[in-house]
Amino acid sequence: MSEREKVEIKTLHNDFVSVMVAPLLVWAAGVLAAAGLSWLAEKLLDYGAKKFCDAYGNYNSVTKTVCNVIAP
Repeated sequence: MSEREKVEIKTLHNDFVSVMVAPLLVWAAGVLAAAGLSWLAEKLLDYGAKKFCDAYGNYNSVTKTVCNVIAP
């Protein structure tokens, strides 16, 4: 495989990941806000999935469920 092909595949993969992650984070922030945890929804959007779940994944049953989906 040429270097150009590797770069194209990497670019396609990164674009695909970006398209999939954004709706999941929006969904997760909505779930947190609906549960009365809007301050955690803000943290999620500020931190990103991994950092958020490392910090708050065991906060309560809502954060556990959200983190099981966005950062399994």
